[in-house]
Amino acid sequence: MSTHPVTSTPSLRLAPSLAMTSQRWQGRVAVAVAGLVALLGIVQVAGVENGAAGTLVGVALIAVGRPLARGRRRAQLAALGLVAAALMLDSDLTGGPVILLAATVIALLVATPAFPASGDPATRRHLVPAGALLTVGLAADLAYARGAVAHPLGVTLIVAALLLGSRALRAWSSAPRVSEADRRRAAQLVRAGGRDTLAPFALRSDKQPFFDSSGESLLTYRVIAGVALVSGDPIGDERRFTSLTREFAGFARKRGWAVAALGQSGRHVGLWQELGLRAHYTGDEAVVDSRTFTLEGRSVRKVRQSVQRLEREGYQARLLASAEIDAELAGQIRAIAERWRGTARETGFSMAFEGAEVRSDRDDVYMVAFDATDTPRAFLHFGCAPAARALSLSSMRRDRDTPNGLNEFLIVRTLEWAREHRVDRVSLNFAAFALLLDPPGELDTVAALERRVLKRVEHRFQLERLLTFSEKFSPSWTPRYAAYPSLAALPRVALAAMIAESYIALPRVPWRRVAG
Repeated sequence: MSTHPVTSTPSLRLAPSLAMTSQRWQGRVAVAVAGLVALLGIVQVAGVENGAAGTLVGVALIAVGRPLARGRRRAQLAALGLVAAALMLDSDLTGGPVILLAATVIALLVATPAFPASGDPATRRHLVPAGALLTVGLAADLAYARGAVAHPLGVTLIVAALLLGSRALRAWSSAPRVSEADRRRAAQLVRAGGRDTLAPFALRSDKQPFFDSSGESLLTYRVIAGVALVSGDPIGDERRFTSLTREFAGFARKRGWAVAALGQSGRHVGLWQELGLRAHYTGDEAVVDSRTFTLEGRSVRKVRQSVQRLEREGYQARLLASAEIDAELAGQIRAIAERWRGTARETGFSMAFEGAEVRSDRDDVYMVAFDATDTPRAFLHFGCAPAARALSLSSMRRDRDTPNGLNEFLIVRTLEWAREHRVDRVSLNFAAFALLLDPPGELDTVAALERRVLKRVEHRFQLERLLTFSEKFSPSWTPRYAAYPSLAALPRVALAAMIAESYIALPRVPWRRVAG
């Protein structure tokens, strides 16, 4: 296997700006206040004389500490409401508890600038009913404790208030709600300014577009587990990319989302490092130059033999734009994909479309293999990046009873078509962690540990097999990176990324997704 020119994580080191320094101090203050609120909650839970309602309020104070530590304004308001509830439920507080309660209230009020995140607008509707339920529940519990009413409904109402309030504090995910005008504008920017091979995948239906204030640049994202996952490099006017990423960071911070970026090229990952994020190498994209690719030579002997064998068996390949594919052929393409997939899920987020479905509203192309009876038996599905003169492979599907080498046959035909039509680059498979699977030299301790872990899971994800397959076409290798806020946030970012890429499937819960 050839050694490919991958690089390590960029060593860009930037001095923190005043804004970044201010945000760090705000973060530290928010964490300190969250700790104080959680301590009050522990004291409240420990007070056995407080009853069930008091225990619930104490548990809620502990739980609200997490969104408080992330600077969420709604968590600050919720904490103030819960402190007032604790006071209502136990008016006999003396000594230490009174000092702690007073200190908590003062800290919450004085530290208001440390809670700039206003929250997801889609969950704002939960605030008023949650507050109303809590107020009524507290009143009902006090009335029951004093014997004014015979039924203990207060605890039930308080539980309902806390459950409803939790939805306003942190939405699990934000479902895209994109206007048709924004979809068209995004498609135009991708067509005219998508210079990266991953640009076509910005048009996935599960991604939300974010335009800079000028409307001349674009990035796309999806929110999962409170993380705004940006996918691929920015698109459009490169002079606007710095302002675009800064505007998006402010947009996400206001909603209390952490920001992470997937599928970043080495050229633009520094945009996220400038905002204080860390960069980590995640693998290499195999990109073949159609102008120099040839079937001549010993290195491509097996590919050449596969092409010749398929030709003798009567196979032909045709490249078709999605607009050229009629309903019958679209159904046959869908059937091939379903037969190949079986019960497995479609995976992909940052480097693929959500499926192989023929979409007339996108500029996708399909290289379809027809057998000797003119029946479609396999296809390659590509996204188009006209500004980059590139095609980017999204899916590669075939009937399982077709001859070996059919995928290689289709790739060769695609490269030949690309050369004839001045499409210079064809992006093939992404080789995750290729540098670690095929290291060009000695690895450091951390990289060596990562390699051992990858070797254990490689059989499940077929990482080395994809690397070997792509090497057949003598590609150049483009390293890709992920950017994430901190080591502490890395597990949550990794979980969000695995869910987005469909490597992890969560049970469908009706209230999990909210409009964004």
